[in-house]
Amino acid sequence: MVTAPTSFRFELDNSLSEIARMSDWLRGILKDIDASEDATHAVSLSVVEAVTNVVSYAFAPETVHKILITMDVSQEELVVAIIDDGIAFDPLARPAAVPAVDLASAEIGGLGIALMREFSTRIGYARSDNLNRLEMAFTR
Repeated sequence: MVTAPTSFRFELDNSLSEIARMSDWLRGILKDIDASEDATHAVSLSVVEAVTNVVSYAFAPETVHKILITMDVSQEELVVAIIDDGIAFDPLARPAAVPAVDLASAEIGGLGIALMREFSTRIGYARSDNLNRLEMAFTR
C-alpha cells in the first residue's frame, strides 16, 4: 500500500492502438496501490475516455504526437493529468449533455465529458506553452 505521495508517468503515441497499452499500465498501477474497485473503475473509464478524445480529435491526420499521462498518488486521492500538444480544447467549456427523452432524439457525443465530471472529485483544464493539460482527481 502506498503511504507517501508517489508519481507515475506514461507516454503514448496518438494512435487508438495505444489505448490498450495505456489501460494496462493504468490498471497495473491501480492494482499495485490497492485502489478501491470504485476508484479503479472511475479512473480507468475517465482516463480512457479523455485519451481517446485526444487521439481522435486533437491532431491533424497522419501526424505523430506524444501524449503524456501522469498520476500522483496520495493517501486520500489519485490525481491524473493528460498532457498533449494538440489543438486547444477545453472540455469543461462544453455545456453539460442534456439527457435524451428517447432513443430517437438522442444526440451522439458529449457523454464522455459528463462521465469525467461525474466520476472525478475535481477536474480542471489549462492551456499553456501550446500544451493542453486536463487534470482529474479521484477519491482513492
